[in-house]
Amino acid sequence: MPFEWIWDTSLSVLLATTLLWMTLRISESAKRSLWLTYALLWAIALLTNPSLGIALPFLLFWAAVRARDVVQLSRRVPVRTLLLIVLCCLPWTIRNYAAFHRIIPVRSSLPSNFGSATTTSLIPCHQRHPAHHSSRRNPPLCTTWRKCLPRRKVGSRHHFHPPEAKHFSSI
Repeated sequence: MPFEWIWDTSLSVLLATTLLWMTLRISESAKRSLWLTYALLWAIALLTNPSLGIALPFLLFWAAVRARDVVQLSRRVPVRTLLLIVLCCLPWTIRNYAAFHRIIPVRSSLPSNFGSATTTSLIPCHQRHPAHHSSRRNPPLCTTWRKCLPRRKVGSRHHFHPPEAKHFSSI
């Protein structure tokens, strides 16, 4: 795991745990202040890591149904909670529309992370560096994106770039 992801991952785990705990707490409460805090916590979680949003409909629905059974909570409170979550995420969506001229609800780094993790390791060396390999019959195996080292003939023309080994001792 790259060290850049440690902060995001740790914060996401903290937010997910806090959301689960808060869901259990509001499911037995009719206090509007707790439901308001729950909405703000969800907004922070969605703006931090949008993948946490997959649990939002399930947790909110479960809490609303349970609170309605336990403390006779009005239907308006969960609806207002959902509206507040959307309202808190709306400024970021407006900012994205102004910057990118299309609707992008919240940030997502999936395409970037997916591309950086798979692209260079799946493209054969001679396709990534065509000028370097134009005169060679058997393209070498790349060790980095800049430098190619010759490789013994294995029988196939298409040698793939191996994934770089990352050890904790080198971090």
